[in-house]
Formats: sequence, structure tokens, C-alpha cells
Amino acid sequence: MYSSFYGIRDGVRAVADGERIDLGENVVSFHHIPFVHWPETMATYEKTERVLFPCDAFGSFGALDGVLLDDEADLSHYENEAVRYFANIVRMVSQPVLKAIAKLGGLEVKVIAPSHGLVWRRDPGRIVETYAKLARMEGERR
Repeated sequence: MYSSFYGIRDGVRAVADGERIDLGENVVSFHHIPFVHWPETMATYEKTERVLFPCDAFGSFGALDGVLLDDEADLSHYENEAVRYFANIVRMVSQPVLKAIAKLGGLEVKVIAPSHGLVWRRDPGRIVETYAKLARMEGERR
């Protein structure tokens, strides 16, 4: 897809699922999580700091208003924005979301930094569980 969009063919190499790159003090690995919004979606995991960069998985809508981290935010507001994001962006791919959660579950994650929304460092499991419940269509009465 890269070459069809940008016309660049030289110096580009796709990384394989599970491939690792040692950068010295940091090691990153790549994990394909297809159809978590896009067919080519992948997550990147940095092993030293245990940070997961999951692309569109675990994202949310909403302006951050200077707040980037879950431990600095009004979580009720941002969790509602995560539900809205899920409903509008990834709901139609609930099964791939569940597969991604299972696949990434073996990683020791300290921080989740999605492409959209808060960075989850205090309780990254909270957004994972929210997504899992939504993907399983487990609603809450309000």
C-alpha cells in the first residue's frame, strides 16, 4: 500500500509479525492486528519501558485539553469518548478487536499509548477491559 500511495519503492521493507528490532537500549517488536480499523493495522511494543503503541486499538475521541495521561484526566469523560470512538470506528470489527486483545495479552504492558486519546499509564488494563466488553457487546444500563 505504501508504494501505491506515495510512489516510493526503494528503501522500504515491511516488518513481519513478531519481528524485533534491537535499538541498543530499546527493543521494539511488531504485532499485526489486522482490521482493528484498517487491514494493515499493527501494534508496536517497546520492551524496555513496556509501552504498547496499538495504533487505533484502545483509542478514543475527544480533545485532550492539555491532558495526555489517564492519571491526570477525568476518566468518566474520556471513557465515554472511548465508547463513542469504539461505536463509530471499530464496532464493525469487534471480532478482530477480541483477537488483538488475545494476541497482545502475552505482552507485559505498563503503558498503552494509542494513536487517538489518552495515554494509559496508571491503569492500562482499564481501557483494554472497556474495549473487550464493548467487543463482546456487553452493555451497561444507564
